[in-house]
Amino acid sequence: MDSACALNYAQLETLGEGHHGTVLKASSVGEDRDVAIRKVAYDGYDKRRLKKLLTAKTCKSLFLVEYYDVFVHEKELWYIMEYLQTYTLDAFVRSRIAFSEEELREIASCCLLGLDSIHNHRVLHGNVKPRNMFITQNGVVKLGDYALPLQEDYSKLKVEELWYMAPEALKWKEGPKSDVWSLGISLIELAEGRNPFSGCDNEARTGSRMRTMGFPSLSYDRWSFLFKDFVNACVTKEVNGRFSVAELLCHPFVLEAAERIESGMCSPVLANLVKRFQKHVLCENLLKGEVGCCCLVSHYPHFCWFHNGIAEASSRVIEMSEELVIEADIRLKELLRVNGEEMKAIQHNVVLDLNDDGERWEGDVLQNKPYGWGVLYDSENRMVYEGFRIGDVNVCYGRSYYPDIGVVEYEGEICEGKRWGRGALFDRNGNTVFEGEWMNHECEMEKRVEIQKEVDDHVLFHTLLEEVIVSDRCCDGIEWKVLRLSFLFNLRELRVGDECFWYVEEVEAVGLKKLETVVIGKNCFRKRRITWNRNERLFFWLKNCPVVKELRIGRGSFQYYTVCEIENDDCLEVAEIGSVRESSCNFSCASLELKNLPALKSLVLGQDVFCFCVRAVLENLPEVASIQLGYSALHFVEDDASELVMRNLPNLTTLSFSALTFDLPHHITLENMPKLANAHLPANAFQYKDDVIIKGGFSFRSVLCLDVGVFASYFSS
Repeated sequence: MDSACALNYAQLETLGEGHHGTVLKASSVGEDRDVAIRKVAYDGYDKRRLKKLLTAKTCKSLFLVEYYDVFVHEKELWYIMEYLQTYTLDAFVRSRIAFSEEELREIASCCLLGLDSIHNHRVLHGNVKPRNMFITQNGVVKLGDYALPLQEDYSKLKVEELWYMAPEALKWKEGPKSDVWSLGISLIELAEGRNPFSGCDNEARTGSRMRTMGFPSLSYDRWSFLFKDFVNACVTKEVNGRFSVAELLCHPFVLEAAERIESGMCSPVLANLVKRFQKHVLCENLLKGEVGCCCLVSHYPHFCWFHNGIAEASSRVIEMSEELVIEADIRLKELLRVNGEEMKAIQHNVVLDLNDDGERWEGDVLQNKPYGWGVLYDSENRMVYEGFRIGDVNVCYGRSYYPDIGVVEYEGEICEGKRWGRGALFDRNGNTVFEGEWMNHECEMEKRVEIQKEVDDHVLFHTLLEEVIVSDRCCDGIEWKVLRLSFLFNLRELRVGDECFWYVEEVEAVGLKKLETVVIGKNCFRKRRITWNRNERLFFWLKNCPVVKELRIGRGSFQYYTVCEIENDDCLEVAEIGSVRESSCNFSCASLELKNLPALKSLVLGQDVFCFCVRAVLENLPEVASIQLGYSALHFVEDDASELVMRNLPNLTTLSFSALTFDLPHHITLENMPKLANAHLPANAFQYKDDVIIKGGFSFRSVLCLDVGVFASYFSS
């Protein structure tokens, strides 16, 4: 515990901060390795906890993040830990990744093996959750942040920390089976994408949910009986009835997997999971940049989006496939990166004999195989291909020849040896047969896809699609987590039937320059929940679509979403959400941003639409003449932060209300609505106006009214 030990580490950068202190990356002086250091405040009194930490240091397991040392330095506990350049399982959850049951079995097995090690040393983990589960490239899940000092006051914990705590832990009676409970809750979150206590915003509500909801369980029927039984054994409320780690290791759900992983020291299933996730992250990051023409197929819903094809970015061509993500510069004829790694070891201008028949490659070579730009010759010394090539596969861009006459057959973009992207096909006389976009060696792609119930478990979206039609009750499984349409650059029309996409939590239609129509039926995008949590990001975005004219959403859709943003859609003329004649409950607790819509003429929000919103902004709608609001639409939630902004609606003449509309906003900005002459407010509208303070005051409840037609007399009364 000598504080001089601190001199052995050169601190490099901060990795994170939380209630358990600060985590830094550091270099171990005199050793060729990086470490992670967690610093936790220490008052010197908890000798028992310090003893436990020293015991935890002796826990050595492949399934634990190793503690190299623990010591006190300047009233801080320093944990010197193994540094892992990898992902936590929390990153998968945040990316809306759908785990298979096989993957969850392997994850559970690794976690149990790690817990078994520390429990055998009479040490509790005390902090089991996806954020503390690190998954390595060779397919091992390691538990980290175990045996940390207990928080003396749970009110100081982030509310999300409480969601993983066992009932007895909330009463300060934690034991080894408390870790089992936390593992069960974590598995539910990984399986269903949401913690069962999500929405509980304090300790009291978390405890209340535990008492009233029975025990948490897997809610979806895709899971096997064995998996459900395993999870139930983890989250039994009564400690005596809950399985121990040793008992769980004998459970048939994990028995074979745990023995296999322990003996083989890794899981090929999890190694493949990490590999695919790395490709997923890399592709998503590349597509967020300035990408031009794309010809991509997205295999969906398996493992979120899986892209296959070609994307352009300036002079670069990016090839995306299941195995490789290749970036190449056509102008420089240079291979830049493969799977995110820069290609610095490539040898240039190499003549490489490929076989005994005389075929050869002249160009870039890595590890004695073609790797970059070059020319391929056949056994008769005829040019067959010039372009990028890795191994025996043409990639990214090149031109193939009719070898007997030396005439170009095809020139353009390539993916996995197939014509893919922009390219031209020529006949033997050099005449153009086809010039345009290719996909999977085909130049005629179906521009319309209609998703039926029978085939919704594996849908191919590609960038040449112009129409997407979804039949009733399709795509309603838990594997559908997100619907990102922004890469469908040619999409003109999206029509969704009733009761579709129940588990989708993100709908993103941004920058679609050809999109004209969005029509969504009843009761879509609305997985049932016990409570709402405003901090969750369940969002609908329709932004920067310059020719979209129509948005219609049937009643009941997006009920539990928290964000609705419709912005910068220059041609949007009609926006209807829900029905004014029937209870609709669209976006019940969502905030609304409706801005910069120069062509919008009418807006209809049905009954109970945005009824518990915190913030609603209607701004820069120069052509809107009428707004129709159903019963309880834009009612607002009782919250000091609730805010209504209506600004720059110069042609608004009619505002139709029903009871409870505009009932509870605390902050109100009404500006530039000079023609508003017909607005019969319900008696309870703006009920806080009696204690408002006009601009310049310090109240949390304030109203700013500038040139607002009939509203002016209302607020001046």
